[in-house]
Amino acid sequence: MASSRVPFLPARADSDAPAEPTFLLVTGEEELRDDVALIAAVVGGRLDCRPGWPDVPAGGWAAMMCGPDALPPSGVPAEQVLLLGHVRSADPEPESLWRLAASRPGMQAVPLPQADVWLSEHLGGRVMDRAPGRVLGVAGVFGGVGATTVSYLLAAEAAARGMSALLVDGDPHPGSGIRTLLREQASSGAADGSLGWSALAQIEGELSSSQLQAALPVLEGIHVVSETGPGAESAAGPERDPAPLRTAEEVIGAGKRAFDLVILDAGRRPALLRAAADRLESVLMVAPSCGRAAHAADELMSAAPGVPFRLVLNGRPRAGWGAAEMRSALDVELVADIPEQRWLRRADEVGESYELLRSGRGAAMISGILQATGVLDG
Repeated sequence: MASSRVPFLPARADSDAPAEPTFLLVTGEEELRDDVALIAAVVGGRLDCRPGWPDVPAGGWAAMMCGPDALPPSGVPAEQVLLLGHVRSADPEPESLWRLAASRPGMQAVPLPQADVWLSEHLGGRVMDRAPGRVLGVAGVFGGVGATTVSYLLAAEAAARGMSALLVDGDPHPGSGIRTLLREQASSGAADGSLGWSALAQIEGELSSSQLQAALPVLEGIHVVSETGPGAESAAGPERDPAPLRTAEEVIGAGKRAFDLVILDAGRRPALLRAAADRLESVLMVAPSCGRAAHAADELMSAAPGVPFRLVLNGRPRAGWGAAEMRSALDVELVADIPEQRWLRRADEVGESYELLRSGRGAAMISGILQATGVLDG
């Protein structure tokens, strides 16, 4: 059940990626190449220009871009590629760049020279992403398995060890205790003026890491991004709008520049893992031991090719499905097997789960997960 891998997606930190931040541009247009090469040099990166996608090698690209003459093939997630093109007032069809972008859902059009400043800021932010901040994704194979609680505990343990931690709530489904805690803070006035997804999506230009850090509510030493606006509570059901994919990707990028650790609670949103794939160090899948969970986990892994996935088992195993069977089916590292911890399923009481860290056994379990992902030294 191992997932296929796309060879030209960004490689992870343990690959042979070059130390210098390198931007990929796929185009045969010399003028576009020269303009972007100048911008890349100004922000401190290097441009690798290729005439076509078949020539693109595996590599740790700080950003991926293409020209109108070289749209990415179907195997490349469009939301990870910027479509660049020159748009001049004398052009007979100035809207053609946007029409091309619309043909690939998720792709963003960047008109030059109008967006030169935006592109400089965007690429400059990607250079800054080479800073030591780490990003871990946490995903539940289906609802109620405890992904939000695992996310919260990992962030809480990191904060208890003196690390700056950001918890990103990207799960639109009901049962997320993070939003419950934020609503309690908002009712007491503690979260007044904090940024939620709705406000973040309206910010123009590159998201400032200092702005993000200063405006977010803090729970038990953890900075949190969630929906905290007036409609958050009424919209907490299945129809609640999820965190916008591009906004979430920008929040994670800004968070990586401002915090030691960013935890993305992706819930069961493969699209969010796909959008954030080039920033994720690894993803923890929370699942019970059963055939249905193995199938769902394999689907999650296919959403982010090239990203290391690890497994956290929770819940009583089904007949014929133990830890060994799950490892064999998914070919991933098992970092925790906690079938006896029923608190992990009580997603509506996430705040109470913080008490687990007060026990030696619980702290050791959470620390072990952070060590397995490379956040803490062994």
